[in-house]
Amino acid sequence: GEAAVWATVQSGLNAGARDPLSLPTSRPPPNMNEAQPAIVRQTIPLHWHDNDNELVSPKWLVKKMLPETGVALISGQWSAGKTFVVLHLAECVGIGRSFAGRKVKRKGGTLFMAAEAAGDVPIRLRGITATPAHGDQGPLPFAWIEDVPCISAVGALDRMIAFAKDAAAGMAEKFSLPLALIVVDTMAAAAGFEDENAAAQAQVVMNVLHELARATGALVIAVDHFGKDTS
Repeated sequence: GEAAVWATVQSGLNAGARDPLSLPTSRPPPNMNEAQPAIVRQTIPLHWHDNDNELVSPKWLVKKMLPETGVALISGQWSAGKTFVVLHLAECVGIGRSFAGRKVKRKGGTLFMAAEAAGDVPIRLRGITATPAHGDQGPLPFAWIEDVPCISAVGALDRMIAFAKDAAAGMAEKFSLPLALIVVDTMAAAAGFEDENAAAQAQVVMNVLHELARATGALVIAVDHFGKDTS
């Protein structure tokens, strides 16, 4: 009955008080006499309201059009002249001439990653530098590669940074200029998308381009197509 149940409970409590059991632990307690590993605290800079002049005064590659560092897109339909536009931009940045009526604020060289139609690059450069507007400016601080890594593949960022460092060293040696512009033409050819409409895949590629810009201090421009179906 009830009295027997309470007697059993009381007997258990008395036995536990006389001979308590230690609880199991997942790991032994630390030996305080041994040296403990130091805790590394990651420092994150704080921006204060009275010290934010650099944040509210952005640096420009082309004044009030293109930032000095970051990622930009030049998009349009097939045969709309996107590559000629970006090559003209590279020319203006290379010689310090205004682009589309806006002042070039940072003169520098260009690394062009030709993921498609790489054979057309020297022909188009010859056309741009043969114009009267180019005059006798001489060779442009411009280099290009044909072996463009698949941006969405593992290790692509490291390879792209290595290409950029080689180009930057060449710009400094040949022209005494920094690497100011990196162009990927086209993003569709270089990205390795399984589904161009998948936002997650596009974000992976954009993250790589942002890290490339951060590592090099250059503006990274991706040239891309809108698509052939305009309906």
